[in-house]
Order: sequence, then structure tokens, then C-alpha cells
Amino acid sequence: MGDQHVSSAGEAVATRRPLVRLGTLSDVAAVRSLESRYFVGNLTAQQQQGGFISALQPEEWFEQVATDGGLHVAIEPQHGVVGFIVVAPPPQKRQPSVSPIADRMVELADTLEYGGRPISSYKYALRGPVCIDERVRGVGLYDTFNVTTKAAYSSTYEIGMLFVSAANPRSLRTTTTKLKATPLAGFEVGGNSYHFLVYELGIETTR
Repeated sequence: MGDQHVSSAGEAVATRRPLVRLGTLSDVAAVRSLESRYFVGNLTAQQQQGGFISALQPEEWFEQVATDGGLHVAIEPQHGVVGFIVVAPPPQKRQPSVSPIADRMVELADTLEYGGRPISSYKYALRGPVCIDERVRGVGLYDTFNVTTKAAYSSTYEIGMLFVSAANPRSLRTTTTKLKATPLAGFEVGGNSYHFLVYELGIETTR
């Protein structure tokens, strides 16, 4: 659902990829701390150039996602949680969610098409937020997240949809080149502009 944050600053603390596993309720506090660290409102303009998180999610949302098996975390022995990714079902229509951005994306899923079909006609997931600590950049963690979540959810979802802030070009470049996500439209929520993207997650689609 949220921005894909991949930092561009700092030195890696590891020379090999951190362990990626399913997140649990005990990981939620560390996940939220990492998310807050890279929230756009907590970064300088220079720091934002490395990518950022556009919206903070409440504790109960992460707890529900973890309970439902939609949270994966990256663990580094000396630093704990150094990354996370969420792949979760979309909020139900006409039911309030914690994210106006997600609500708008669900609305757009009825009108935007991918492969000649409305997005809402697919079994689709919301991807994000995704966040990687700058200290473990350059060791292939983003690719590991992609491979891990594809293996975990490919039998459940056909495609995934996500958003990236229009002010976050680094994250947009990452999602289009590494995830192979396709931008379909732009939209606005709360006076901010976002890109709407989809990617093939599991069951083969026809373009």
C-alpha cells in the first residue's frame, strides 16, 4: 500500500543479506520505530532524496497484518529489525480504513485496467509499506523481499497494487526497475500526489 523506501545514504552494517522471516506481534514495535524514522515528516529535504514513507500506520493495523501473515521482517543480529514489507488484502469497500490513500486506490481499482481487465476483477493485494534501513543497503534485501513475498502469496493473489509519492522519484525508479511495477495513473489525496502502480504477483496474467 505504502511507499517503497530504499535509502541512498550511509554505510551498510552487513556484508550479507539479513534474515527475512514472517513478522510476529513481537516485531510490531520495532517495525513502527523503523517506519517512523523514515517518515517524510521526520526527514530533511536532503534525506528525503533517499526515499521515504508517506504515511504512518497505527499499531493496531500492523498487529492485524502480522496476525494475518502479511508482514515480513528483515533481522540483523546486532541491530534487530532492519527492514519490513507488508502484502495484505485491500480494505473492504464502504468500510472505513486507516488509510485514505488505500481507500482511494480501492476506488480506482474499479476503473483502472491492467491486461485489458479492471484491477478489481483480479485477486489483488496491497503492497506496502516497504522500508529498508540505510545501514543494510546494497546487500540485495529489496530483491529478497520481492522473492520472498512472491513465494508466500503467489497462490493467493494474481497482482499487487501500490502507491509511490510523486515527490519520491528514487522509490518510483526502484519499483519500476526492480519490482517491474507498471505505473497506471496519478491520483491525489489530501493535496498530495501519488503514482498508482501494479505488478504481477502470482497467477499468470494476460497482457
